[in-house]
Amino acid sequence: VVDFACQPSVVFSGHRSGVCSLVFSHDSGLLASGSRDGDIVVWDIQAECGRNRLAGHQGPVNALLMPTPDTLLSAGKDMMVRVWDV
Repeated sequence: VVDFACQPSVVFSGHRSGVCSLVFSHDSGLLASGSRDGDIVVWDIQAECGRNRLAGHQGPVNALLMPTPDTLLSAGKDMMVRVWDV
């Protein structure tokens, strides 16, 4: 018998719509999540809370990349690529 009753150790909530994309920073200190409403939330993993809310896309955020702990790239259904200083 396999027990699938695992519980999450941390739950991050704060998006107003469904999450479409996720990315961890290289040092795993930050997590960025992009949603269908065009918002991105940058989460502080250690503090278990939101750090920044980034708004700018007109529609879902389809892809995220965090090449450095300070830089976040996002691509949306609005056909825009944005570079953020987080």
